[in-house]
Amino acid sequence: MVGFWYTLFEVESGWFGILAGDGGVCRTALPLGEGKVEMEKRLVGLYEARYDRGLLKQLQERISAYFAGVCVEFGDVEICLDGVSEFGAAVLGACRQVGYGERISYGQLAEAAGKKGASRAVGAVLGKNPVPLIVPCHRVIKSDGSIGGFMRGAKGGVSLKEWMIDFESS
Repeated sequence: MVGFWYTLFEVESGWFGILAGDGGVCRTALPLGEGKVEMEKRLVGLYEARYDRGLLKQLQERISAYFAGVCVEFGDVEICLDGVSEFGAAVLGACRQVGYGERISYGQLAEAAGKKGASRAVGAVLGKNPVPLIVPCHRVIKSDGSIGGFMRGAKGGVSLKEWMIDFESS
């Protein structure tokens, strides 16, 4: 039986959450200004998970540093993509290659994932990204240079994407 654990911790802009299982990080929840209880509900959802304050402590420190404005990459973090389609895994894998401060369009990411012309499908995959920040979908923008969507239209999502892009650019 696979076990799941989660932790919540404060970063510069609010609460951040990590849900992990035996296969790696399964979900992350970016700070959207909600309280700890709301964050916990959003992160854990239908999982039966146990709270562990010290879960992945080094990763917590790296995420905190990121939100404090330090250039941090997360390409070495083991992630679990159970339930993600083959195409979805290809998109998320290609997205992990987009470096700090870089931008890529949905169309360019589709091509990098081996499905040229599938920019809308890429957007759908990124809208369901279970591990935002670890898979830096905030770095994917529209071909005209505009921001595009983020976190399935969650309240505050696009503002957070703009903030992340801005501080990665400075």
